[in-house]
Amino acid sequence: MDNAPLLWLIDGAASETRHYKRQLERTHQLHVQAVPLRSAVVEYADLAANPHTGAVIISQKIGQQTNGSYDSATIADFLRTLREELPLFLLASSEAEDTSPVFDGVLLAAQLEQRPEVYIPRLLRAAGRYEQALSARRRRTKELLDQQVLGALAVDEEAELAALRSYFERPADIKLAKRIEKRDAELSEKRSLVEQLESLAQKLEQANGNDS
Repeated sequence: MDNAPLLWLIDGAASETRHYKRQLERTHQLHVQAVPLRSAVVEYADLAANPHTGAVIISQKIGQQTNGSYDSATIADFLRTLREELPLFLLASSEAEDTSPVFDGVLLAAQLEQRPEVYIPRLLRAAGRYEQALSARRRRTKELLDQQVLGALAVDEEAELAALRSYFERPADIKLAKRIEKRDAELSEKRSLVEQLESLAQKLEQANGNDS
């Protein structure tokens, strides 16, 4: 299972997620990682940045679980802007719930519970196509970089190389930006606490001075 494609399963219901994970991993051909709900859609960028990602499955219940702050289609749209070939599947109770063309298909919850082997070949094929697409982009990037070193890049090839670099770097940049934002928020909170403690210390010192 070490070489099995990595599938991310986004669903706020932990018990259901564990069940689907067991079902999909039954044949040892897939590795499924549960993804808890996050506060904002951009915080899912690491799924696209991860080099082992093979596909993403998103529950249609996300909108209810986040109280409407974002839904399954919003996550899919965001991930699609980062990796246009990334296989995205909607986990739903019926085919009719596939309301967004951004998804590559629907996985029916009841079918997944009873006969997961129906979907496993489909997921493997999708992950394989995605890996082929990424490999082609990596090869092309290397070709253009080699030509750049030789000073043999045409203007249109320079633009192509810039686009390829952005394709591979943007998900990681977003992930890094969120980490920096979180760190800055934590530092700001700590500074505020220190200022409050210093203010309290000054007041106590003044009070002691008045008493004397």
